[in-house]
Amino acid sequence: MRKLSILIGLLLLITIINVSAREYEEPTNISGFQDLFQWNDRVLENQSGIGYLLLVFMVSFILLKGFESAQAFTGCLYLTMITAFGCWALGILNSTYMISSIVLCALTALLIMWFSG
Repeated sequence: MRKLSILIGLLLLITIINVSAREYEEPTNISGFQDLFQWNDRVLENQSGIGYLLLVFMVSFILLKGFESAQAFTGCLYLTMITAFGCWALGILNSTYMISSIVLCALTALLIMWFSG
């Protein structure tokens, strides 16, 4: 738990250091969560979808590490793939990243099935 706290602290420190004074467009005409996510993506220069994928991958791997390594890795890749599809449907993730996550999840599942038999 201490290592996780140190890791989160370092990530917060990095983001605080990288923050610079920038002017952002005002959120106008936001009527729902999809508009809010798309505005957030524009403000973060189209990188919020990738951040969501990395966050889901890290959290799910930490939560699933009690299982066997292959199962935990496959499970967190599956959750990341579902998140990638959701981010793509919201319009905050490029289709290249979505297709890459599907291929990575399928390839990992096939390799585990191939070597376990």
